[in-house]
Amino acid sequence: VISASVTNIAAGAFAGCASLKDVTVLATVPPSMDGGAFAGCGNLKNIFVPKGTVSAYKSAPGWSEYARIISVMHDLVVLNADGSRATDSCYYWNEKAAINALVITREGLTVTGTTTTERVELRDVQKLTLRDLYIDLAANTNSGKTCLAPYNAKPVTVNVEGKVVMHTTSDAILMHDGGTLTIGGSGEISMTVEKQYDAVYVYKGGGLVIADSVNLMARCTIARAFSTDKVEGGAITISSSGRIDLRSESKAGIFAETATGKLTIAPTATNVVVRGFTPGKGGYLPGETGALEFHVDDAVSLPSGWAIFGSPDIDAAAMPVAAELRQVPGTNTCTC
Repeated sequence: VISASVTNIAAGAFAGCASLKDVTVLATVPPSMDGGAFAGCGNLKNIFVPKGTVSAYKSAPGWSEYARIISVMHDLVVLNADGSRATDSCYYWNEKAAINALVITREGLTVTGTTTTERVELRDVQKLTLRDLYIDLAANTNSGKTCLAPYNAKPVTVNVEGKVVMHTTSDAILMHDGGTLTIGGSGEISMTVEKQYDAVYVYKGGGLVIADSVNLMARCTIARAFSTDKVEGGAITISSSGRIDLRSESKAGIFAETATGKLTIAPTATNVVVRGFTPGKGGYLPGETGALEFHVDDAVSLPSGWAIFGSPDIDAAAMPVAAELRQVPGTNTCTC
């Protein structure tokens, strides 16, 4: 990393550094650079510069001979399982999209960073870790403002470490292509969604699992915290022993409209709150009418037309137990 205070790089400053692969320059004005500063650096793959300065660096004397490897400095960092920096053969930056996107193409990587306005995509990848990052796309006026977008028809697991924050005016997490999305780990993930989008939306028959001891908070101003496809809605399972707090200011906290869309709450999930803040728009509702909320660790309030089923059938007093909430065919009343 070359400090922002550096104004000149002497001839041969890094000459012969065969192990040098990436250089990050923090100066917004290209430092003057004498010839041959990177001579003999055969493994140099990237020179990262601040946003808005790529053109200046590519045309600056000395820097211009490295123009083909000069690109924008990103807020996100990709790590291997051993903590080392991953090479760009594991990922690429989609800078032609409406939003600059980090596209992950290999299993088992970790994405970390500070505050970023870039989204994360998974392409046929089934396992990723998010660690201590803040994705803020709320001010972006372009399309594609989803913070995390897995594209996979197979199951995908996202492990959360530390604190992960997502803020957007689109879906915070959008699971594409029908795979089941599992959010787990021991960290905390917080999602704030403005406008008419869900915090987590899974479609084409895919399901959603909240696992391990992850703490998950979701706030939506107009849409739902969790939602599955209205035509091919998949199952939603909450088994995490952590705090799960789902809130919508105007619609259902959890929503699935089809018969295949069901909610399972495991015995380990003892700290779950789902709320809709408009009366009559609550927990898990067909057509979004019914109870305001339910608490697995306290009392269970079921929407009209829904009942708890288990193996064998159980009643609300037995919660928390392995259970499903689903509509009772042909009834409009709760039978539990």
